[in-house]
Amino acid sequence: QLRAWQIEYVDVKDAKNEKNPAREGGRNYAREDAAFANMYAHSLDSIAELFEEMHHSDKVPVQEFLPIAEGILDQVLGVQGVLRRLHQVKTGDEYTFSHSLNVGIYAVLIGSWLNYGAEDLRMLATAGLLHDAGKVKVPAAIIKKAGPLSADEYQEIQRHPFYGYQLVSNTPGMPKKIALAVLQHHEREDGTGYPLKLSSPTILSIAKIIAVADVFDAVTSNRCYQAKRPPHVAASIIMEESFKSLDPVVAQSFLARIVPYLFNDDIRLNNGMTGRIIQINRLSPTRPLVQTEQGFIDLNQMPELKIVDVV
Repeated sequence: QLRAWQIEYVDVKDAKNEKNPAREGGRNYAREDAAFANMYAHSLDSIAELFEEMHHSDKVPVQEFLPIAEGILDQVLGVQGVLRRLHQVKTGDEYTFSHSLNVGIYAVLIGSWLNYGAEDLRMLATAGLLHDAGKVKVPAAIIKKAGPLSADEYQEIQRHPFYGYQLVSNTPGMPKKIALAVLQHHEREDGTGYPLKLSSPTILSIAKIIAVADVFDAVTSNRCYQAKRPPHVAASIIMEESFKSLDPVVAQSFLARIVPYLFNDDIRLNNGMTGRIIQINRLSPTRPLVQTEQGFIDLNQMPELKIVDVV
């Protein structure tokens, strides 16, 4: 099962020998948790201020964004448990701001798993933070609309990569790759994306990474028009799209790391029962084997049941 997900090994610890789980091997995990939470909260406040500044400008306040990108690199690279920490601190606050930060974090994680160098990881962090910057130029009434968008409103939303590209391109010293990643993050491998309907060979590699990060965080976050869905659903969507619209190497690298993270999740089913995931179906991550007080439930064999929340 694990090898099918390209997982060669897992660490197994004897609970009897766990003297202090908050401190292990000289590491203070409680302190690391606090440092990550502090970085996240500070970055979120800064992004909100900077996006407001861009609303009234034609360029990115790059000197203010760079410390946020560096903070992501410091807290993500070489630190264990980032996915768990991000799940703990993810907020339901203003979606555009938290989503930008989350995508920056996920993008750096994916880049590190793909063995990207330091400079490319720095660009990934910055491009992830700025991928939706163009939305500051879209009327707030459209961005925050809870109901279906009209054809004209949808066309305006699809212009936000152009608006973001213009903001980044107008910024002295900003690498061209970042501007292109912002422009291309909604492009898709099969040419079904926007705004230019590019296909695989012409899409920048860091834009492909941001696309996967963007999908995962969008699905697992509350938005004005859609409630968040469990990460198992997001994993299933990315798996399905890895054969069509998302880069398969990027998607599979992400899934190989994210799926083991879903083991042992406590979940709630649509019939009100709660349980714990004890086995992931690699062909259908949304249909795992769940252990409840009443016994084992194989969701792959019970289509009437589904996971509605992680508790």
